[in-house]
Formats: sequence, C-alpha cells, structure tokens
Amino acid sequence: MTLALPIQVPEPDELEEDARQSIIRRDSEHLTRLLVDYDKFRDYYDGDQSLTYATDEWKLAFGDQFEELVANWCEVVVDVLEERIELDRIIFRSSGDEEDEDLSDRIWQVLHDNEFGDLENDLYNGALVEGVSSVIVWPDENIGARVDQQSAQNVLVRYDNNDERVINHAIKRWVTDDGELRLTLYTPDFIYKYKIPSTVQSEIPDEGTLKSIEDQSHSLWEPRPISETGDTAWPLPNPFGEVPIVEFKGRRDKSELTNITPIQDAFNKTLADVMVSGEYNSYRQKYIVSSNEEPQGGWKSTPGNVWTLVPEVDIEGKPLPTQIGTLDETPPDGYIKVLEMLLQVVSTISRTPTYYFMQSSRQGSRGDAPSGDALRVTETGLIKKVQKLQGKWATAWVKVGRLVAMASRNSGAIDLVGDVSWKNPQAHFMTQLLEEARRMIQELGLPPEFAWRHIGLTEKQIRDARTWREENLPEGRVVTRIDIQNQPPASTPPQRPEPSQPPPQ
Repeated sequence: MTLALPIQVPEPDELEEDARQSIIRRDSEHLTRLLVDYDKFRDYYDGDQSLTYATDEWKLAFGDQFEELVANWCEVVVDVLEERIELDRIIFRSSGDEEDEDLSDRIWQVLHDNEFGDLENDLYNGALVEGVSSVIVWPDENIGARVDQQSAQNVLVRYDNNDERVINHAIKRWVTDDGELRLTLYTPDFIYKYKIPSTVQSEIPDEGTLKSIEDQSHSLWEPRPISETGDTAWPLPNPFGEVPIVEFKGRRDKSELTNITPIQDAFNKTLADVMVSGEYNSYRQKYIVSSNEEPQGGWKSTPGNVWTLVPEVDIEGKPLPTQIGTLDETPPDGYIKVLEMLLQVVSTISRTPTYYFMQSSRQGSRGDAPSGDALRVTETGLIKKVQKLQGKWATAWVKVGRLVAMASRNSGAIDLVGDVSWKNPQAHFMTQLLEEARRMIQELGLPPEFAWRHIGLTEKQIRDARTWREENLPEGRVVTRIDIQNQPPASTPPQRPEPSQPPPQ
C-alpha cells in the first residue's frame, strides 16, 4: 500500500452536526457500559478486592484490622506473561526481501524518543488486564511523531461493517483535572474535538458520574474552539487519510483475568476462613455445660475470675453434675489444602507454572520445583501463550511503525512491507538453547543464522555476527565447533629428559 505525507485533504464532509452528536452519544454510552468490566479487572490487578463475603464471625474477631486482606494472584498471572514479551525490532522493506535499514532505524528512533520502554509496558499491561489497549500516532515537528498509549477506559474504536481490519471511526473521552469532560472524534478525514464544561456538569444530578452526565448531555457537547486546542482549524484535517489509532487486543479479545477473578474471590474467602478458624481453634477452647445463669463478667477464664455454680437437680430431684472441659486444637490443614487446590486451578486456567505461586524451591519449603529440561516443559503452556500474543501484536506494531513513517516523512511514497522480531521468551534457558543451536548446525546442517534466531539473538546481533564471520573466516569455511583437544598449545614447555635408569626405590 503506497501512502505519503502530506496528502490531499478533502473538504469537510457532509455529515451534519446532529449526526455526529448521535454517534458521540451512542459511543460514549457504550464506552461507559464497558467501564464496568474494565474497572473491575484493573481493580483486581491492583489488589483492590473488597472482602464483601466476610462473615459476622470475621468482623467480630477482627473488626477492620484485616479489611483489605487479599492474596493478589491476579497480578502474578499478568506480570509473568507480560515479562516474557519484549519487542526487539520492527523491520521494514521498501522493496524485495532486503531490509531498509535506514527507514527501520528512523522508526525505531522515533519510538525510543517516545519513551518506548514505558510505552511498551503500558500497552501490554492494558491489553492483558482490560483486554485491549491502544496507541494514537500524530505528527510532531520535534521528534517526527507522537506515539501515546491509551487505556481501554478512554478509547472506543469502531470498525467497518464490511472489513473488520478497517477503522470506521473512534472516540477518545477523558475528564480533565478541573472536571471538564472532553471527547475527540476521529474519522479518516477529520478530527472533531468536543467538551462538556465543568460549569455545566455541576448542574447535573450526581455530579462526577459519567452516566449522569450522558443522561443529561444530549445537547451539551460543544466544539472546543481552536483558541483552546491550538489547532489551525475546526474540524482538524486528518493528514493520514485513516484513523491514526492501533489497538492491541488480548487473547480472544478478552482480559487474562476473565476466568481468574471468581477463583481469586474464592481464595480470599478461604483465606478469611483460615483467619477465623485460627482465632477460635488454634488454642484450646473451654466449655461448660450448666443451666446456671451467666455470672457477672461472663464465662471468662482469667486470673482472679471466680465462678459460683449452684448445684442443680432434674424434675425428679436427681443431681445434675455440671460439666467443664476443653476442646482440642484444630489445625488448618484442611483449609491449606483448599488454598493449594485453588492455586492449582489458577495455574491450570492461566497456564502459569505453580512455582510462581508457591516458591517451593526455597529453603524450608517443599523442594519440588522443576529444573533443567523439566522447567522448560513446565513453561510450555506459558510460552505458547506468549507466542500467540506475539503473533497477534506483531501486526499491530507494523501498523504503528507505518503510521510513524507516514507522520515523520515530509515527502515521498512509502511502500512498506513490515515484519517484527521479538526477544526470545525462553532466554533464561540459555544453556539448553545453546546446546540445541549446536545440534542444529552440526547434526542437522542448518545455517548458523537459523540457530542464532532460535537462541534469541536480536536482528542487530545477527547482522554483527554475520559481518564478523565474513571478515574473519576464509571464504567457504564454516566453523561449527571448536575442538580444544586438537588445538596446539600456545607455548610448549621444555620437556625433562627421561632417566636412563629407574630412580632408586
């Protein structure tokens, strides 16, 4: 696809303001409905998990002492996956199969000028937690292009009914620090910027809630003047000719926590039960069987507290002995087994190895953590998830790089074919990977470059290695192994002469 900047900007479309207001209201209301799940998953990831299930016994025993007692496994499930995904490079080819290194380097530099490390982390975290995260690209005269990550709570993208790969329009909605509600409508031709002033919001019941604002805002959205936005026109012409937003979606376009939050609730509930059980059953509980009225101060077994018990008889005058005793302690073993079972369920659903939940390889623990090849087998499901996400997000990164190229070039057509390389998610298994690479070269006769990619070398490192081989190896010679035994020593020490006769015993 050939694209270039600047492009011929069309005249403002015939879409009347009433039609735009209708689109804004519809999409804004839909985004508000989505916030229920988005905010829920974000709260669970952040550990904001309310103990709404706490029993009366819990509240009586602990009050608000452990009001926020949670074991946040949602964060573990997301972070373990996120830490395995790291972009190495976006590779563009202007024509043929050869990489256009200058273009790729320029795009890579623009991304790093946009604090790429934080951008990448925020993107992946949002896609895994909320299920979707976005990037907005816009020309910037200083660094070529602005690339800003957007949370799912702020952006809604609508795709063409006939082609799900083409964005029809999108909105970005947010609230400023002074309470002004703003919304930007992105279309392929123009950018429309609106607002609801904070003074208007203050007149709406239930101030501050987006739902209440939308219920009353059918005619409240007003264009933001160019004196406020700093734009050259309203609407603002879109120089890309397409909506400059790229979505990064989670697996199956859902949050990784969709099936984890109910188990997280069950775990927290069981953990609360363990606390209650420990409070009542970890010490010997005393009991008394008697019809005597409770003495002053209650049935408390404390020093200096004397109980006075009156002898009792039944209706026939026979004496009823008062019974006093203790109950045995109840260990929490049953609860611990339930907690471990729930962690196993979380591990199975999320494909997260159990040793991320239970550090069993540490001193004093169970000591059953896998190692070596068994460790790689254990992480197979996790790595498969990583590879699926890499495949899905590779297309998104190519779109981002393409928009960056369009924004940062002043003239000339760009006929881009893109590819993405990722850092190896199994790089922590380097010892095993090196052995596999050696076998690929020696036993299978595969090119060294194939093995280098297998062990996770970046494209730059592969280019440097290829250059080194060309400069240091004779033509046609391929080094596949260093045989230390057949190498001559650096220096040969003088040999002592052998004695003509054996030494005396």
